[in-house]
Amino acid sequence: MGGQELWCRQGFAISGTADSFLKAVHVARTRQAHQVTVSSLYLLLQKAFSQEADEEQDLEDGCAEHVQASPQFHFWWIILHLELTDLI
Repeated sequence: MGGQELWCRQGFAISGTADSFLKAVHVARTRQAHQVTVSSLYLLLQKAFSQEADEEQDLEDGCAEHVQASPQFHFWWIILHLELTDLI
């Protein structure tokens, strides 16, 4: 599932608008879409971590373990970092 389909499914944008986000035609709206994506991924990451983590383990160490153990987690971890790179 690509970014355009994800944004359309969640009701964040219609198809043409989502396509313009990917082409960065509207810089402000594109930045906002990336911010929403990063925020959502980070909240999901925190939720998953809090359900499974030891109380003494911090988020960074827990994520490093999950990256090694789960290909799906590793994929979304990479997506989060790519999105953050786009925002810088």
